[in-house]
Amino acid sequence: KLAAIYGTAGDVDADTQKEIVDSIKSFKDFHGGICGILTGGSAGSVMSFASETTASLGMLSGAVYWKIPGVDINPNVDFAAYLARNDLLERQEILSETTEADIYFKGGVGTNLENAITFVKKKLGIGHYKPQIFVGEFYKPLQDMLNHLTSEGMVDPSVFENCYFIRHGSEIFETLCRHFGSEDKMVHEVSVNEAW
Repeated sequence: KLAAIYGTAGDVDADTQKEIVDSIKSFKDFHGGICGILTGGSAGSVMSFASETTASLGMLSGAVYWKIPGVDINPNVDFAAYLARNDLLERQEILSETTEADIYFKGGVGTNLENAITFVKKKLGIGHYKPQIFVGEFYKPLQDMLNHLTSEGMVDPSVFENCYFIRHGSEIFETLCRHFGSEDKMVHEVSVNEAW
């Protein structure tokens, strides 16, 4: 069982580092330790820090990398896929199909493009009905925007029904329990028509 982690390709501040550690520990607690993290970044980023944290907790970590000259590959991963630079959608598809939850930390255009692609896929009925978890106050404006889109009738609220905005990474366990119903319920057992 894997979670996808998204976030900035730049430097990671101390508060975000703490949230990453708490999130990964909470995800591990949800699965009793039999799990891992899949990222899409390079050395020196949220993804790099997530991979190092995952390794320190004895969990598997993997990455989906673009082959970009000058970008260092993080050595702290157990498995990896390597894509051409222009394989943006393929990269997102691998992260989407192989994981049961998306966890977003502070990020820029790339991070927000990837959550937007997931929204579009859900709107078109081709998305995966798994939780998208946004960690921290950083995502409050996004939450407001999604509420605005639905209140104006621009998007059906069902597109965002699997979005969770949490204050701290330590809330991952509780969020996954709320989404799946228990630690034992897997993402492939959840259907779009299932009543909560």
